[in-house]
Amino acid sequence: MYKSFVFVFSLLICFSSRGQDNELIYKVVLHGHTNEMKAIDDESGYSISYDWSNIDLEPTMNVGIWEPQYENLIFDDIFYKRATVVYNSQLQPIGILHHYFIPDIYPLSLERILLNFNSDILNSDYSIFPTAPGLTSYPSSTFGQGIFIDFNPTMEFANGLMNFSFPLSNMQYIEPFTGYFNGVYGGGGNSVPSEFYKPTTILSDSVLISYLSLFDQQFLNEEFEYNNWEGQENMVRTHLNLETNELQSHQIGSGTGSQTTFLVESAKNDLEVYRVGLVRGNDTPVSISGAEVEMNVNDSLYHVFITKEFADGQTQWLTELYAYNNTNNDTALNYNAIQVRNRVFSLIENDDFIYVSASLVSRSEMIDSLLFRDFLGNDSLYNQEIPDGGSSLYQIPYSKGSVDKLDQNGIVKTELSYVQQLYGHETSNNFGGKPQGNYLFEVSDKLAWVHNYYALTDTTAVFTYKMEDGFQESVSLDFPAGKGSFILWLDSDLNILDHWTIPYENNNIGGLNIKAITKYNGDTLLIQGTMNAGTTSSLDPFGASSESVSEVLSTFFAFYSAPEILTSSKNPEAIQTLQIYPNPATNNLRISGITTPNSSFVIYDLSGRLIRKGDLRKNDFIDIKSLQAGMYILVLNTENTIGTAKFVVKK
Repeated sequence: MYKSFVFVFSLLICFSSRGQDNELIYKVVLHGHTNEMKAIDDESGYSISYDWSNIDLEPTMNVGIWEPQYENLIFDDIFYKRATVVYNSQLQPIGILHHYFIPDIYPLSLERILLNFNSDILNSDYSIFPTAPGLTSYPSSTFGQGIFIDFNPTMEFANGLMNFSFPLSNMQYIEPFTGYFNGVYGGGGNSVPSEFYKPTTILSDSVLISYLSLFDQQFLNEEFEYNNWEGQENMVRTHLNLETNELQSHQIGSGTGSQTTFLVESAKNDLEVYRVGLVRGNDTPVSISGAEVEMNVNDSLYHVFITKEFADGQTQWLTELYAYNNTNNDTALNYNAIQVRNRVFSLIENDDFIYVSASLVSRSEMIDSLLFRDFLGNDSLYNQEIPDGGSSLYQIPYSKGSVDKLDQNGIVKTELSYVQQLYGHETSNNFGGKPQGNYLFEVSDKLAWVHNYYALTDTTAVFTYKMEDGFQESVSLDFPAGKGSFILWLDSDLNILDHWTIPYENNNIGGLNIKAITKYNGDTLLIQGTMNAGTTSSLDPFGASSESVSEVLSTFFAFYSAPEILTSSKNPEAIQTLQIYPNPATNNLRISGITTPNSSFVIYDLSGRLIRKGDLRKNDFIDIKSLQAGMYILVLNTENTIGTAKFVVKK
């Protein structure tokens, strides 16, 4: 996770905010749904994938953050409605790859972005995987569930690296245990979802490691053939050298059990790999070295585990996070009796500890129940915790989000969990819309844990700590009636330091989803996310900003001055010397601290409309006599930094 979210590059400096309260200072809303914004490791920029498939718009799309920049969506008479955009460190688009399917992104540099597609394309009629610019080569004549593309945005060059063919059968009907597919993938169609399914990582920018699901007879680059054993879902571990293109692979599994991988992350030393997955069935290895989760004979539980492996796949340790099954008919022989969805959102390694955020959502009829086993081996039933869950299929009577803290030996030290009583867990409204992942982000010396809620009245939520010795304690937080996303700010021991609530309104299905939270220079924070059509929100946890309305599925970028959050006792920030004055101003604005000869500025009003731009030299001032009274946003661009600040014109 630290490769994806912890990056520091000089984007924003809130010139006059040091010592002030937290404040929203700038926001922009662009059309198109997006997944997580991901940083390039060398701090040169980042990338994000847009999805315009449900938007009826002209064949151009704005991808500019500070000012409009339009991209054509039509190439060779093909209308592409999805694209991956690469930005430089100043949030300016420098390259774009158009495609049909939603990828997971692995940005290595401004010259190399890897994309992994895991979509159902069985019904596609394309003779080559469709992208613009087009692929120069592709290692297979068919397409599958593990497609890897190597994209150079500056040279507009794309190449196919790897392909794992799709099974010929519908995956929902080849599962060995009734309910397995729904528990692992959430059900629906015969595709593997990509937004919360991230089975790949990169080591030292040179080795791609991926765990691919094997359901049927499938081919890897038309070079290796694999068959699952006795109908079980197995895994294929791939090891691709990105410098030599040498590909190695191993099948993992057995004929007595099924398994999958939810999330793979590299360790900070770039020599080891963490992996979170699920296994069901006795005598089923989960690694190439034969490591197995401890089970009883004829065990029917679904076991969610985390393992640490060397780069060659050998296991260092294996730990069970939790296990579950229903208590009536084994594995829900009646499909509607109970349904379970597992998701693993984030894995962060920090200060010799590992943090994993995950969720389990179950819904059932009252004649059945969910048996849940925690990391200590203690069993409980969901209807003991929420006895009035009801019998409606469209309710979610039990849903639990958790963050587990493990040491470097794989021992769970602390778990912070939340049994959802605010409804809408993992959703953007009451039981509908794009799901809100319970992402965990590393920001300065703190952790930010994201949730979504929907409450009919003012509500108190209870968060529970469970220690390795079995000790438990709870913390209660109050939430206002309505809908919103909230962020829990945690320290390294998972203590709740603060919580931000971003309310929104939407009378239809959907709402607001936070995808990324990122720290920048000084005390400025960027939150990126999506807003469903018809959503209204100020994007302001502090309640002082005007509301933004999303008429179609949209993406927001919101910048906050957050000195209270970003002040770190471990790594204090250098005091910024740039300042804007006077503020309020009448005729001129002056900026002190400019040390580079070439700088430029842009002024926006609060609606995001560009008012003025120009060049600025040392000791220069900005003439604002022609501006009407009101509040404005100044964006200053020097050789190495971009900064932003609010100022007021007073007449």
